[in-house]
Amino acid sequence: MSSNSPQLAKSMRATTEGFLYAWNGDWTSETRRTSLSYRAPQCQHIMRPATVATPPRSNEEWGEYFTHIEGRIFDGKMVILDYFADLSSRRAVAHSTLTATAKGVGDWSNEYMWLLDFDETGEKITTIKEMLDSAATQNIRAALKAADAK
Repeated sequence: MSSNSPQLAKSMRATTEGFLYAWNGDWTSETRRTSLSYRAPQCQHIMRPATVATPPRSNEEWGEYFTHIEGRIFDGKMVILDYFADLSSRRAVAHSTLTATAKGVGDWSNEYMWLLDFDETGEKITTIKEMLDSAATQNIRAALKAADAK
């Protein structure tokens, strides 16, 4: 597919939206399956900044990681605030926010910048670089850990 193709642009946008909107609703095994369905087999998911202390993950590793929060997050609402795609490099950038409720914790929110690299069709993500609010992430991790200890 040509890097100037209107179809490539549509595919990249649809894949970005599908991937990010997978976080809407309750986080279940279906959320995990949906998120993984947008990823190429060799996809790497990299969370940043480094202060969140999360190593890059393959699809298999990310799926295992996600099983620890399945059933603990409810009423997720992901909102895409901005989106930009560079078709020549098959890369998109999205700015989003997420609000949700965590079991035993209550309401929380986070803010994200996503750098997404795509395959030649724009239908699969080959690299995910997720930049998130590290303070909010550390707070929710600590709150979930405290809720587990109760």
